[in-house]
Amino acid sequence: MNDGRSVEEVIASTHSVLPTDISLTTLFKQSTYTETRLVELLDSLLIGFVLIVGVLLVTLGARSAILVALSLPVTGAVTLFMMKATGLPVNQMSVTGLIVSLGIMVDNAIVMVDTIQRQREKGAGQFEAAEFAIKHLWTPLLFHINHSAGVCSHLFDAWCSW
Repeated sequence: MNDGRSVEEVIASTHSVLPTDISLTTLFKQSTYTETRLVELLDSLLIGFVLIVGVLLVTLGARSAILVALSLPVTGAVTLFMMKATGLPVNQMSVTGLIVSLGIMVDNAIVMVDTIQRQREKGAGQFEAAEFAIKHLWTPLLFHINHSAGVCSHLFDAWCSW
């Protein structure tokens, strides 16, 4: 609530003004639900982290696996920091968006690392391989991100109008 009181405080203060045959019961607590989802998200992130590192160790090698795996906690931390800085709440919608965005970031990181690694195998230096990957992939990766954002933009519009 915007006045600093919790829902429980408002319910408790309302009991005194209600007739005795009417009672208030909390049916759903968004905060408890969101906390549960965040714990599940952290568990899923850990499982995803281990699976990503395992698969990438086999397919791309240790260095690439570590680079891609680092994109998960970095993206999550930056997103949560920016949400706090801009006053966006952590709720079911934002947690769902975070899950989707983390998946997109991991996909993009895998594509970039794979392209760089292929260029390195062809004899390119580190900077040349990275430059090649950026020049050839920035457009499709940008469209991938924008497409996902566009698909979800109506949710953001509806949320902002509350």
